[in-house]
Amino acid sequence: MKLGRDDILAAKDEQVEEVDVPQWKGSVFVRTMTGKEREEFEERMAKSSAKGRAYLVAFTLCDETGARLFADADIEALQAKNGAALDRIARRALVVNGLASAEELEGN
Repeated sequence: MKLGRDDILAAKDEQVEEVDVPQWKGSVFVRTMTGKEREEFEERMAKSSAKGRAYLVAFTLCDETGARLFADADIEALQAKNGAALDRIARRALVVNGLASAEELEGN
């Protein structure tokens, strides 16, 4: 099936996945970034990787409907959270967003 402009713009292409976070005794939802968010994320990472994990978590943590939970102003607060929990979420966010494969992350 060939897609036209209207088909593409109407497509519901956001993906939301639940991630178990034992460190927080519960689960969270991670979503795909929009094209604009991904460009902004990549631009920030090109400038500084110091907050990479926290940026990724802030950009992708969401509620069950896909609405973002954290704003840019929350990034420093997220950095203060358990590193293993952030790593778990960030790894899933990398896969959901096509930035890494599960196989690649298993080796690291």
